[in-house]
Order: sequence, then structure tokens, then C-alpha cells
Amino acid sequence: MIGPKSKVKAESKDRSNIQVLRSRVSDDRLVTGRLNKDGCRVSLQEISQDRVIVDLDKPGSPLSQSDARCDYLLVVEGNSGGPEWIVVLELKKGSLDVSKVTGQLQAGAKTAERLTDASIPRAFRPVAAVGSVPKGQRRALKTINITLRGKQEMPRLLKCGDKLVNILR
Repeated sequence: MIGPKSKVKAESKDRSNIQVLRSRVSDDRLVTGRLNKDGCRVSLQEISQDRVIVDLDKPGSPLSQSDARCDYLLVVEGNSGGPEWIVVLELKKGSLDVSKVTGQLQAGAKTAERLTDASIPRAFRPVAAVGSVPKGQRRALKTINITLRGKQEMPRLLKCGDKLVNILR
């Protein structure tokens, strides 16, 4: 008899995290259009159409309403046969509060761990899209790491309105 974990591994040999995530999240939690929260927008131009985006703020998202959360969890096919990208994204029109954003991005990474398959190769990128970042907050952000399955990544900054692809290269 195959247990739940064995079954997921057996099923995922020919699957991508895009397919895994689509099977684990209801369609009404998925985003098909723009990434826009509170006046901060991120462009998906030049990002593969083979992607899935979960709005973690929507009611019924994989997180309870009291949990810290980032705005979006994205899984997108890599360019030129590269690994898939798992991206946790927080959008802030105003200035950045590093300690709050760190908690939100780490919560997004933990959600990604629960909803994606560890056996599928992937690259990880935590992203904060912001309107402005004071110099002290920018320095503080460089000392932070967000962890996904033991791999630590420093959050990348993106200006509201910029293309997400610019930091996935």
C-alpha cells in the first residue's frame, strides 16, 4: 500500500509544481490577471504563461485570517528549460517595514512548502515590491534571509510598476 507521501512522490515524477499547486488550491483563489494590491502593481510581462498565482489574501486561502501572510505565491516555468521558480511576493505602495515584510515573506515560504512538491527542482525568490525604501530599511533587508526547504534567499526589492522578470534572471 502506498502512503500519502509516497503517492505524492510517485504522482509528481511527471508533474510540475504548477500542476501540483493547481490541484491543491481551488480555482477561485487563483489569479489570472494583474498583480495589484493597495496601489502597487507588478508587471507579468515576459513571464511564462505556464504559471499559477495564488492570492493569499483572499478569503478561503490556504492560510487562516489571523496568520501572517504575503500577498501572492507564484510558481512559474523556468526560462530555457531551467528550473521552475517559486516566488513569494509582498506588495507595499508606501515605505517598507522590514520586520513585518520578513514575517510575511517567511509565511509565504512556509505555505509554498505545504503546497508544492519538494522532489521537483525549483529556484526560490522572495520579493518585496515597494513604492519607497529608506536607506536604513534597505540595509536591514540585506541582513535578512527567507528559508524554503532549507535554502536561504535574501529578499529582492522591486519598485511598484516594474517587471517581475527583472529579478528572476
